[in-house]
Amino acid sequence: MKPLASPVIEYRLIGVLSLAAAAVFGVVTLVEGPAAGLVRFLFMTAFFGGFMYVVAYRRTCANAVKEAREISDPKREAPFATKRRAALMAFATLVAMTALAFLFQDPALIGGITAGNGAAVLATGRWIERWEQEHSVQVLREPRWRWSSSGERGWGRGRGVMDPQDFYLVGS
Repeated sequence: MKPLASPVIEYRLIGVLSLAAAAVFGVVTLVEGPAAGLVRFLFMTAFFGGFMYVVAYRRTCANAVKEAREISDPKREAPFATKRRAALMAFATLVAMTALAFLFQDPALIGGITAGNGAAVLATGRWIERWEQEHSVQVLREPRWRWSSSGERGWGRGRGVMDPQDFYLVGS
């Protein structure tokens, strides 16, 4: 097992960096055409962020912490390593979203999706933090990305950084 990391730290950093990237898309949107672009940006932020939080992230993380195995003395990843890994993931997402913005020539759409996702990831991290306080435990995650699992054709069942089988609980 790899050293474990705090998903709260990961999600907080990914969310903040996503919102910063979205701000850049927002500035480009305002320069290109403020009225219609701003409406699209705000709509996509609210719609995509709310949808991802309610339908995907919160439910997946709630299941992950409920199914998490308890361990007593885990090996922990250094906080700098956690932050570096989360920053690299956020940077890779920014590159992909920038490519999509150029491809679709709609920075408002892509910026709204990026902002909504950043807000949803921040809210998920905050939800985990509150859950930890209520249950007097710390939630840790094995830091890996699951591209796939043993589903049909060998793909389609992994959940990336929110896969329940990677979560652990440590008592206070």
